[in-house]
Amino acid sequence: MDKATLDDIASIDWWHRIDLGDGIVTPGTTADEKLSYIRLPERLDGMRVLDIGAWDGWWSFLCEQRGARQVVALDTWKFSTGRRGFDLAKRLLRSSVIGVECDVHELDRLSNLLDSDLVLCLGVLHHLKSPILALEQIRAVCKGTLILETHLDLLDTPFPACAVYDGIGQPYPYDDPTCLWGPNGRAVEAWLRRAGFGQVQAFGTVPRAYAGGGERGAFHAS
Repeated sequence: MDKATLDDIASIDWWHRIDLGDGIVTPGTTADEKLSYIRLPERLDGMRVLDIGAWDGWWSFLCEQRGARQVVALDTWKFSTGRRGFDLAKRLLRSSVIGVECDVHELDRLSNLLDSDLVLCLGVLHHLKSPILALEQIRAVCKGTLILETHLDLLDTPFPACAVYDGIGQPYPYDDPTCLWGPNGRAVEAWLRRAGFGQVQAFGTVPRAYAGGGERGAFHAS
């Protein structure tokens, strides 16, 4: 790679570790742990995939590599380095992934493009202002399976429940003020059914060592 490209890579705040070729791997975090528990199929041949909250595109590029015939990477890209990372990685990987800038609450305006056999919504739900509305929008474009991964809380509560983080007198999970919700697994399943998904399967929780503690859960809905 030329010096200008290497300088561009170094100037970006990468979220994921992406192998860009020529021995260059971005300095983000690995997604291997999440990959193992969300149960993403090994092959996606011929499938149309929508990756919500794609950021720099690691999951999108992985789905393309696993055989998906169309992958749409969707994000609001409110922070410039996220879009810059995606665009640079796409160019260097010679990828055909389609980048779309859109809020998940407004998916209906792009339904013709986004009709998908598989939807990924990983690490997004607990940041959204209106989780059920967002899930309804996802349901409208999901023609197959949604793989959802999110932060969980109140795991000892024996009924659907959700913590609300307002930052007053309590730490944010992961020390992240953009985290708004802490549903337990039963609440996530209820939200998915309210949004119109008929079949919901939960895959348990995985503890994470971020500041503020917390657990993560994975769900498949169809």
